Amino acid sequence: MPTAPLRSLFRNYTPDVFKVLFAALVSVISTIFSIYALTYGVTTVGMSRTSMLWMIIAANLVALGTIPAWGLLGDRIGRKPVFLVGALGSAGLVWPFIWAVSQGNIVLVFLIGILLSGIVYPAYGGVGFALFGEQFSTSVRMSGVAVGTQFGFALGGFAPSIAAILAGPTLANWVPVAIFGCVASLIATIAGLTMRETYKTHMHDLGKPEHQQATAAAARPDLVVN
Repeated sequence: MPTAPLRSLFRNYTPDVFKVLFAALVSVISTIFSIYALTYGVTTVGMSRTSMLWMIIAANLVALGTIPAWGLLGDRIGRKPVFLVGALGSAGLVWPFIWAVSQGNIVLVFLIGILLSGIVYPAYGGVGFALFGEQFSTSVRMSGVAVGTQFGFALGGFAPSIAAILAGPTLANWVPVAIFGCVASLIATIAGLTMRETYKTHMHDLGKPEHQQATAAAARPDLVVN
């Protein structure tokens, strides 16, 4: 264990920290979904607060099943494909979701909202932290994930304020908000594409470049990688 993990982290893993930071920007979708859309739908469009809250509850209930399902799929086919479904899918679905809210169509809001926050976005929740953590060796893993995600999540925390500024005093200008959520998710998608796939990597090789992993695997021919 290094005595100065942050020094070791930034000496060896600075690109990986930034990848995690940018990948964590997908969290913007969650706050736009649960805060901006709720406030916009109720105060500006005039939708029922109770109906909007039930939509959020329904999406969260569905996510209770889809998050572990996505995690299991990530163990079978890889973390990156599942993460990319969550990030890229969220980039696309944020548009019809906020549009449905702007129309005051509660049926579409329920259907698209559950699809976005209950099915697609949970793909990130199912594999994101496994993917992030496995970019680093065990000696700096906690530091790498903490530094990368907290800076990324900071933007997600400010997303409601940013959305309110973009949407204007009445919150009616929803297109810039959708652009904001879409761009953040696309940045996360690109960051995910640049990460190492880790689901078949032995724990001792996590955080190593692919050529180092291959060399280590060749030195352990009896090792079974699952």
